[in-house]
Amino acid sequence: MAARPRKGASEAAADDAPESAVAPEPAPVGRVQIRKKDFVDRVADRSGVRKADTRTAIEAALALMAEMLVAGEELNLPPLGKLKVTRVKDNPRGKVLMVRLMHQPAAHDEHGTRPLAEM
Repeated sequence: MAARPRKGASEAAADDAPESAVAPEPAPVGRVQIRKKDFVDRVADRSGVRKADTRTAIEAALALMAEMLVAGEELNLPPLGKLKVTRVKDNPRGKVLMVRLMHQPAAHDEHGTRPLAEM
């Protein structure tokens, strides 16, 4: 007869939890890294603007955002949300910024755009 593996404290507590309790959302298994080229392609597709123009605008926006965050400014960029630097650490390769993002979900219509006014 094979021995059953012991339950950990979290597994035992989960067995004792009432069935009506909502299980926490599982953490993502792997993180997907989106490169700037892919980001530019997606923005160009969604906006209908030429990729070259999209790339220029995105590079300018990202450079300005980096400058503002390094300077300690808070950014409020709906629908992304509020970005705030919580800690800065100097590193031989540059500064490490710990940034807090408070996401603000927005109401969108069927085209993925935010309405100008509510009726």
